[in-house]
Amino acid sequence: MTIRKISIICLFLHLSANALAQAQEYRYSREILGVEHTWHSLTLPPQVVEKTQPSMADLRVYAINAEQDTLEEPFILSRHKLIDKTQNVTFQQINTSHSPQGSYYTFHLTRPQLINHMQLQFREDNFDWQVQLQGSHDQQQWFTILQDYRIIAIKNPYTDLKFTQLNFPASNYPYYRLQVQTQEKNTLLSTAISRKDSAQQNWQEIKPLKILTRENTQQQSTEILLSLPYTIPVSALQLQADTGIDYYRPITVQYAIDSTQYAGGTQYSYATAGIGIFRSDNPEKIVWEPIRAKHLRILVHNDHNAPLPIHTARIYAPEQQLTIRFTPASRYFLAYGNPSSYLPQYDIVHFQDRIPTSLTPLTLGPETQITTPAPTADFFQKTWLWIVLPIITIMLLWYSYSLLRSTRNQQNNPPHTQ
Repeated sequence: MTIRKISIICLFLHLSANALAQAQEYRYSREILGVEHTWHSLTLPPQVVEKTQPSMADLRVYAINAEQDTLEEPFILSRHKLIDKTQNVTFQQINTSHSPQGSYYTFHLTRPQLINHMQLQFREDNFDWQVQLQGSHDQQQWFTILQDYRIIAIKNPYTDLKFTQLNFPASNYPYYRLQVQTQEKNTLLSTAISRKDSAQQNWQEIKPLKILTRENTQQQSTEILLSLPYTIPVSALQLQADTGIDYYRPITVQYAIDSTQYAGGTQYSYATAGIGIFRSDNPEKIVWEPIRAKHLRILVHNDHNAPLPIHTARIYAPEQQLTIRFTPASRYFLAYGNPSSYLPQYDIVHFQDRIPTSLTPLTLGPETQITTPAPTADFFQKTWLWIVLPIITIMLLWYSYSLLRSTRNQQNNPPHTQ
């Protein structure tokens, strides 16, 4: 056996091992219905999103033509993530004063521009204060922007919460004055002033399978436990309370990151996804960056107020949409569910300005399971590799030894000439 032959055998076995290790078919498919044009949009249902990678790299669109050839169709994935465009503003804090009505902080913007957001940071860890924000052109006449706006900080063994951001209509003044309406000591450590513009968000409502509400008297809070039907990225909450009184309650939204089984059931460990304010005069959604979750815990911090009779909790997921370019074919399918797949690269991402602005939406047929990976597939794959690789090593060692011995014999026994 020559070195050339052994090299070819080793290369063949190496490539076979790699092919076996990387071979992974898509597990699910759904037929795409309603294709009539070259360009269409397709909104992915949560049942599909749940079975994809977090990056959604394992989505593929296939076409089957009349000759039964399979073609891959290009698409662009629009994930509709929560995007805030923030433009920070340069300013100076020019005054700090105190009176029986509270503390005053005055800011001067370096140049005139629109703002709608302030982020305040105080040294104190526990407070519940009302603030007033005013604007002025000359520091003589002041115009009210926010009145009786509540800021809160709670820190104890059970809770660490701060809500000290001011959101207000876009304003354009060279001077702003913040009044903290309290006689308690308050030290403003830092302030960030900016203009925030949020991108338009499309939502899919996810109805919880189970809602459990309980009161935690020790922590003075209401706990709302939600179990969702799917493990998907969620990013918004909307609560409704059946009461005729005004309320203003800080909220912490948490998601389960681990679980422990015990005789009485399952206990979850949580991490914070976002915070917000549940208030009677603003029924807007509480929004945070998308978090992939199935179990949520909502903490409504009541402090010394009576618990609210919360009767509705709505959870929303950002819409995931495909923009697909189709070629003429008889049938089309969406394939997904491949843990080892990678993000596809299509030319159409460089020509998005040529995509029609108005696209006809498509629908999906029922799910078909393509393959069911055997539970011992990884075991057999590793076993096969561990068997083959030692054989290759032994063959190489044996050949090297034989070649070395043959060379030594030729050196020790040179051929005799007659």
